[in-house]
Amino acid sequence: KEDVEYFNLTPGNYTFQVQAVDRDLNASELATVRITIPTLFYTTAGFLVPIGGAGLLLLGALILLAIAFVKYRRRISDYQKAAVAELRDAREMQLSLLPAAAPEIEGFDIAGVCEPATEVGGDYFTYLWLDDEKTQLAIVLMDVTGHGMKAAATTFLANGMLQSESRSGSPTDKIMAKMHQSLREILPKRAFVAMSFAHINLCEKTLTYFNAALPEPILLHENKAVELHIQSTVPLGSPLRAEYVGTTVKLHSGDVLLLFSDGFPEARDASGQEYEKVRLGVLLSSLMAQQKSAQAWVKAILADVQAFTAPDEPEDDITIVVVKAL
Repeated sequence: KEDVEYFNLTPGNYTFQVQAVDRDLNASELATVRITIPTLFYTTAGFLVPIGGAGLLLLGALILLAIAFVKYRRRISDYQKAAVAELRDAREMQLSLLPAAAPEIEGFDIAGVCEPATEVGGDYFTYLWLDDEKTQLAIVLMDVTGHGMKAAATTFLANGMLQSESRSGSPTDKIMAKMHQSLREILPKRAFVAMSFAHINLCEKTLTYFNAALPEPILLHENKAVELHIQSTVPLGSPLRAEYVGTTVKLHSGDVLLLFSDGFPEARDASGQEYEKVRLGVLLSSLMAQQKSAQAWVKAILADVQAFTAPDEPEDDITIVVVKAL
């Protein structure tokens, strides 16, 4: 008994003849076996044509999706480039508002810096002369809500109002009150401008300070911090009514006035601790002992805050102005 196997036969009709032979070589009659191998359904035109058509449709859909995705990525890339260019222009405009240098005044040493946490931030500061004789100097700090273009737009608006009102000859409390009312009518909800206004009478060496929701300044006299008892009130543009009242103190030779936005004392390290509670007092004592210039104070403070928050960058804008009475 023997078996015969055939593999990979194509569909069709096959005829096999079989003959048996015994040991004496007697052969039997031929036996005929006919076998039909049917055509597999998935090889028929009726199956292949629709499947092939569906495959072509799927391939075409994939090609269209690929083309659409490439176009989408190009649009996103173009949008990102335009947004970066817009932010760059806004940053240049905002930086143009900042003073190129502090005023050189006999008997005083002044320096300031503004470090945005993002490409365009909400902090801003400036120096203003309130009289033609240049005996009345104003140092103004602002911190508007938010970051980016929205904050920059509010900064431009508030700066324009400040410049206009400061030329009117109005007292400081009236300037802030008018700005508060005007910003209330213009700014959207939950948008406002925190501001401090330091008015220095250079002849009398007095400081009159007005505060609208910024941190109170630090006045160092004989290596000790002087409590200023400043009446802080609501930020400009908020829906609340406000009256801005100034606090006046005498500036003595050797005094140091430190003005800043909340991004400075509230900077946090990796563990969440605030700079003010950990390092501020030690740094100020060190700077007082070294008798450094106002510019050196600004650089040392900024460097120490950045070292405190490392490896991360500070989360908020930082503005610092140092005034030393010589």
